Amino acid sequence: MQDLVEQRDALNEQIAGQKRERAKELMVEVAEMLAKEGFTIKELVSMAGVKYQKGSDTWTGRGRRPDWAKDLEPDELAAYAV
Repeated sequence: MQDLVEQRDALNEQIAGQKRERAKELMVEVAEMLAKEGFTIKELVSMAGVKYQKGSDTWTGRGRRPDWAKDLEPDELAAYAV
């Protein structure tokens, strides 16, 4: 039984290592694709989850409202939906 547990643990480590390597490869591919379009990974990540945008200011719709959205009524805020 212990042999099987050790084999399982070794396989899990091997799988995790291969997943890490593939993730690295994918990050390089994604970075290259973004660069061709004039974007960076940082820009892409910063846009993820953005629900509202006014110029370069963004808000996910969660947490404290930013100053630019603080006094807006729901129908006014909807104008800034992304």
